[in-house]
Amino acid sequence: MPLIQSVAIRDDWFADEYQPTLNTSTYLLAFVVSQFSSLSGLDSKGRNFTIWARPDLIGAAEYALNVGKCIINFFEEYFELDYPLEKTASKRSLGELVLRGPSVRQLGGLRDDRSAILFPDFKDMLAVPNFAAGAMENWGLLIYREATLIWDPLVGTEGARQKVATVISHEIAHQNGFFAAATLIWDPLVGTEGARQKVATVISHEIAHQDEQFAVLQLQKVLLSDSLATTHPVFMPVYHPDEINEIFDTISYNKVITVSPNNALLHSEFPENGASILRMMEAFLGRETFRQGLKIYLARHKFKNTESIHLWDALTEVIALFPYKSTSSTWNIPLTYAAASEDVKVAENRIIWMNNASMELELQIPENEWYTFNLRQTGFYRVNYDIQNWHRFIECLHSNHSIFTRLTRAQLIDDSFNIANQGSISFDLFLNLTKYLRKERDFVPLSVAYRAFNYLYEMLVLHETHDLMKKYVRYLINDSYQTVNWSMETNNDNHVLNLARQTIVTLACEAEHDDCVTKARTLFEEFMKNPKSDIIPTSLSRTVYCTAVRWGGAKEWEFLYKLRRQVLHEDEKYQIIEALGCTRDFGRLRLFIKELITEAEMELPTSLSGSPIALYLLWDTIKSEWANRTVRFLGCIHLDFQLREMYDSLKEEPERQTARSIARILVQCIRDKYWLSKYRGVIYNWLRRENL
Repeated sequence: MPLIQSVAIRDDWFADEYQPTLNTSTYLLAFVVSQFSSLSGLDSKGRNFTIWARPDLIGAAEYALNVGKCIINFFEEYFELDYPLEKTASKRSLGELVLRGPSVRQLGGLRDDRSAILFPDFKDMLAVPNFAAGAMENWGLLIYREATLIWDPLVGTEGARQKVATVISHEIAHQNGFFAAATLIWDPLVGTEGARQKVATVISHEIAHQDEQFAVLQLQKVLLSDSLATTHPVFMPVYHPDEINEIFDTISYNKVITVSPNNALLHSEFPENGASILRMMEAFLGRETFRQGLKIYLARHKFKNTESIHLWDALTEVIALFPYKSTSSTWNIPLTYAAASEDVKVAENRIIWMNNASMELELQIPENEWYTFNLRQTGFYRVNYDIQNWHRFIECLHSNHSIFTRLTRAQLIDDSFNIANQGSISFDLFLNLTKYLRKERDFVPLSVAYRAFNYLYEMLVLHETHDLMKKYVRYLINDSYQTVNWSMETNNDNHVLNLARQTIVTLACEAEHDDCVTKARTLFEEFMKNPKSDIIPTSLSRTVYCTAVRWGGAKEWEFLYKLRRQVLHEDEKYQIIEALGCTRDFGRLRLFIKELITEAEMELPTSLSGSPIALYLLWDTIKSEWANRTVRFLGCIHLDFQLREMYDSLKEEPERQTARSIARILVQCIRDKYWLSKYRGVIYNWLRRENL
């Protein structure tokens, strides 16, 4: 807030008085005492925007600075609301600096503040090492993990860059100027996480086809979580503090919404699940209608508590037949469909409402013509077709896959895979559909295929079918792999092309493609000779590191283990930790897992879940550490005696985790056991018939 007066106390000490802070929730108040440096810049309206970080990282803060300024301006235009924090009037102070002494110095655009006590300037964002949360939306002083705010183009991956932009969008959307209503406790849609997540997706849409990526990376992910017996509604009352962390999960985040310039959706603080619901609402209401409703809602309830009904009321003002006016756990489902010969953009406006558990429709589809449901996958549901329609899809994908949009191709892969997993169609059908992937080059469907094959790798890891599946993936990815340029990024301005290259190379190396493994090991050998070189393309570093460690020996592992302690960037450190988990060395892996579990701030790398050695050591180590540490167990044990041990251990530690987390682990492991007994032989026989 603006400075009212500054009073000299003694020597170089001052007491500053500022205008009263606007109404805000008490949990949003933050003080920071640090020795951080800062990077500042003015936005298009001449307002100061500042990034704070460790002095050795501040040089990599420019990307966050530019993204933050653009996002603030976008929100102001989109919601037609001015950001409420005013620019500080004092050039000597940083926002609301309560007490300033000789240790506080401002050096123009780049400041070095020693032990400064900070309140927010117009907008301050702070990168904190080992921050417990991903980020926190404190009033005017947004606090982030270093990996979610700092992105260095010299060492940062494309995925890390996208993550920084998305998290910044999410946290700025929290600010009361844009979500100026404080929702009642954990109200899902108009609350924090889901809606903010939706906004975050909308913001970065122009940069990286974010609406398509939201569908495949978030909506499809939450559909899987929502299919488990341990799922919960978007609106979830809590009665104990321990339950709060429980509901901050995939359901919360991805089932609600996001907002982008061309795809304005509004994710909530229950981001993935909630974000998906809001995205569905924006689709059937229309972008402009949805935006107008949000404008009314935010203007009317600025700095007040709200509930979902207030959002429903605002939307009803702009569309009288708004179908949702309660927080009921059941929703009417908007069905959209199109035949092959129809204009999809026209068909999107034809909505059939499903308001019962089942319904029958008679569609006028030309004979022998395929049809699709859930256009652009905006609806929160999967689609299973009659067997003839599935076969038409397969035939068309094999003959000319480009007649389907990349999102439709991704949707067909994901729907067929998950419906086969559920047993409603044969696994043969899904596998036959994937044969078209020999011609696929696009990141959106390839990322879905990668997720499906990774699941199959992990499920089949202890069986001979595992090697056959890798051989099949090598066959599928070979032609795409031959188009990849392993040199330094040649498409620095094309984010999606770099993501596609990263996915193709990862698929190839994880499937043990000879040329991919050889290139990765060669690059790593050169890197060990000169660690300061940029010989490894940043977008491929994680894959190169992992491949070198998996196929190398003690030399490669020890090199990365030492490098982990030397790198500055949290994202780079995470890539190294993932790679160290790729080793097949029993002794080193045991010591590494023990070390990770002992370090309270560390999460276990996902690379452990694909290794039978790692799974055995992981469970063996967790048993001994169970009473002392909260461990995120990332893989299910498929051996009967270990599954029984897990069940008994969880029962003996009822207070270590809440009941929902315990149930989630056990349900998934038992489900995996059933899956193996039902589908392992089916997949093996199909692969053998394909001469693999």
